[in-house]
Amino acid sequence: MNNRRSLEFETRLILSLIVVLLITLSVVTTLTQYMTRKQETEDAVTNGILLTDNRADSLQLSLRGLSGISVGFYSNQEIQQLFRKKTLTEDEKRQIRMFLSTLIQRNPTITISNIFVELYPSACNFLVRNDGTYLNVSNVHLGFPKSVEAGDMYAFGPHPSEDYRISLGDHSRTVLTFQQEWFDSVDGSPLACVAYDVDVNDLEEIIFPEEGEPGFLGLNTGGQSAGGLILEHGRIFMDQDVAYLNDVCKTNGWGRAENRTFYGIAFRRDIQVNNLSLYMIRLVYDHEIYGNADLLLRRNVMIILLCFLLCGAAITIVSQNLLAPVRKLDAAMQEFSENGDLSYRVSPKVPYPWNDEMGRLIMRTDEMLASMERMFVRQQQLGEAQRQAETKMLQAQINPHFLYNSLQSIASRALENGQEDIFEYITLLGERMHYSMDLEKTTAELTEEFHYVESYLILQNVRFGNPVRTELALSPEAGHMVVPKMLLQPLAENAFKHGKLCRHAGTRLKLTAQIEQNILEIIMEDNGLGCAVERIEELNLILSKVSADSIDTSSGHIGLVNVCQRLQLFFDDKARMWLEPVDGGGLRVCIRVELA
Repeated sequence: MNNRRSLEFETRLILSLIVVLLITLSVVTTLTQYMTRKQETEDAVTNGILLTDNRADSLQLSLRGLSGISVGFYSNQEIQQLFRKKTLTEDEKRQIRMFLSTLIQRNPTITISNIFVELYPSACNFLVRNDGTYLNVSNVHLGFPKSVEAGDMYAFGPHPSEDYRISLGDHSRTVLTFQQEWFDSVDGSPLACVAYDVDVNDLEEIIFPEEGEPGFLGLNTGGQSAGGLILEHGRIFMDQDVAYLNDVCKTNGWGRAENRTFYGIAFRRDIQVNNLSLYMIRLVYDHEIYGNADLLLRRNVMIILLCFLLCGAAITIVSQNLLAPVRKLDAAMQEFSENGDLSYRVSPKVPYPWNDEMGRLIMRTDEMLASMERMFVRQQQLGEAQRQAETKMLQAQINPHFLYNSLQSIASRALENGQEDIFEYITLLGERMHYSMDLEKTTAELTEEFHYVESYLILQNVRFGNPVRTELALSPEAGHMVVPKMLLQPLAENAFKHGKLCRHAGTRLKLTAQIEQNILEIIMEDNGLGCAVERIEELNLILSKVSADSIDTSSGHIGLVNVCQRLQLFFDDKARMWLEPVDGGGLRVCIRVELA
């Protein structure tokens, strides 16, 4: 902490500017990166949805070509007759193989590696390859899961192409198998079970043409993901991965995925081929989406570092040049503090041609030094007069004490002669003098102030011989409130002086004080001559502008403004004072103080 505070102003200024520059560049870079990534995310989602839809549509169109093969079967009544026979001749078998060879060529967009047909009535099997060759029958019997309805298409795989227990000579080929039953168009009885072997590479070329593009193709069962995949591309997907990605995409068909090693966006699309319900999910990695943004970030960081170094150097040079007059002014003031010569001036030491803040500071520093020199000379001249005044003040203090003691002696002599009323009046006058002469006591409780005003009213009645009806009401909690001493006396004097209370019969003066809801309220009201409404408004405007900061402590005048100033000073600007006219004539003075 001490080291930080001991840094020069110039160093702290340069460091502050560099920190602000660094923060600004960092914020700009962060916002640029955020906006770029946001835009690339939106573009990736738009393009991903479009690409996924296109590939799903292409796959759906290609797979529908498989179901179209059944149309060729049902349109050939001669072949249906052969399928119904329980025994087939060699010519009939050859005719069936030729028919299957024509079916295998009907789908130009997707390769059918093999068609395997099992005839129920004759118990014959046929296997035809896509090159037009056929092989001997095997003892394989195709079956369907119990969940597959009669006539529905069923898919499984991928698996090697030699699964029919007949060596095909091509062990590297992987296929998906789509199975379906053919029925008699006359009586609807099942005639055959057919299996189409589709080359996996052809399917991948349609839905995942890019090398290493992650994704998979799965089966839907009852509207739910079956979990078993029939095609995986780019990586191996566990059951929990499949469930997680399906859940991510279930709302909008796409979603943000963060699963183990995969961070990116997943896109899902359902594919319906007659009764067969498939779904595909494509994955796009973050590094593919935000590659440009990350490259831009790296470039921006390098540019920012270069700009930071250049701007830092520029800030240092400019700050040093701009603050050179400050350093000279600091050195000049240091020289002044060391020699103590009040005739010293800084402008010759700090030449500065501009009339800006620095120029005005140098000028006003010289003005301040000149003012200090004048004040010092004046203080020397007044020194002797001050010592003489103090001697006279000590002598003047003797007179009030002499007068107070004399009044007490006169009061005692009046009491001895049976003049009790004179004794009471002189005693009241002496108490007032003692209360006002106690200069060490600057505050008093409201109880004392009320008593002081009461004695003043009694003496005024004696003086003018025209009694003023008085009413004093002080609540117990308000009586203990401490206020500036001699606060209420000027208000009572104003009532007698300007209201002419003792000049007319039937006059009255009411003084109340109470505390309600943590607010002290003091009201003095009379039915004297009052004051013009315009004058009241003028005085209220003056009182509203009085504050603790505007107090002139050297002023010795007594009046409403003086009372208001003392209240603001004592209660820290939490007091208000204003005047109000009284119905029927008179004036009301209101004081309100917030106690909390």
